Amino acid sequence: MATTNGPARLTVTRFAGLDDATVEFEPGVSVVAGRNAADRTPLMWGLAAALGSDEPPFEESAD
Repeated sequence: MATTNGPARLTVTRFAGLDDATVEFEPGVSVVAGRNAADRTPLMWGLAAALGSDEPPFEESAD
């Protein structure tokens, strides 16, 4: 497994309703926070896809 001492960068472009986003994750624990409808969920789906998952990291709540 590759390790890094610097930040890891995730760029999501036109994915799951998210136009463009770039986030740098510093080593250690990262927290993604924001208001409702701030596109956190598509960002997490993009992260999961970048890490090789073909499933969403969590399920949407059923109404």
